Amino acid sequence: TTLECFIKPTLIRNDIAINQLNFTSGHLKNALDEHSQNRYNVVLAPELLHNKKEKYEELHDFIDMVLSDDGIVLLSGRTYYTNCDGNLPAFLNLIKQKGRFDAIIRWSLPYRDLAPRKFVQLTRKIC
Repeated sequence: TTLECFIKPTLIRNDIAINQLNFTSGHLKNALDEHSQNRYNVVLAPELLHNKKEKYEELHDFIDMVLSDDGIVLLSGRTYYTNCDGNLPAFLNLIKQKGRFDAIIRWSLPYRDLAPRKFVQLTRKIC
């Protein structure tokens, strides 16, 4: 639903030819099966973190597997979720521990929101 209602219309409004892009949505297991041999320059991952914390290492490894060497990941997430134990600070902590990516918070919703949303950019660390 997010892909069809928000991602694709936003890309179209910004004059990006979506017929030249590959899209995947759904369960991580399906994405692993479908994209394990592909590398991508841009990965858009809204609400990737709306998940259990125990899945975060698998999510990290998936990003590591599919992201090209000079690629970029743009993800969004909340500082916490009421219906699962995953949250943005926990994922950013994992990113720091693993040491494979640099993370930059690119935009935040105002803190008056109960669970502010942040937009984060991930790129591979330069050794």
